[in-house]
Amino acid sequence: MTKQSCPGTERGSYRLHQEAPSEERDAEIRLQNELAACRKEQDRLKWVLELTPEPRAEVISDLATVVKGTESKLEKVKLEWQQQQQVHSDRIAELEAEMGDLNTELAEMRKFAREVEELKGDKGQLEEQIADLVGRVRNLEQYEREIEAL
Repeated sequence: MTKQSCPGTERGSYRLHQEAPSEERDAEIRLQNELAACRKEQDRLKWVLELTPEPRAEVISDLATVVKGTESKLEKVKLEWQQQQQVHSDRIAELEAEMGDLNTELAEMRKFAREVEELKGDKGQLEEQIADLVGRVRNLEQYEREIEAL
């Protein structure tokens, strides 16, 4: 008898991602559990078929029922997983938009900080110019006193 499996159930094809959101992990775990149950039931029914000289209609019917039920469950889990993926994709898009807004705000803050630094530099230059002018005024006052004294 050839080995059959549910579509898309190759061993190892579904792996848990440690950083996946819990809903996605839960969906993947449910999917893995369904796959394991499917394989177990298929193995049991294959064993029964191998022991039976001629496959009985009820065993074949049971096998078909299990396969159909498992396919239905797998489709439900797959749909749930796709919905969770869409929710996560939407949230990622929202976060990327927020990040863009924050980057814009950060750029504006950096520009403002540069302007403040420039103003501080201008203030330093003005203070130097004022000190120079005060020195000149004192010198002029000194010259004025010397001229008056003459």
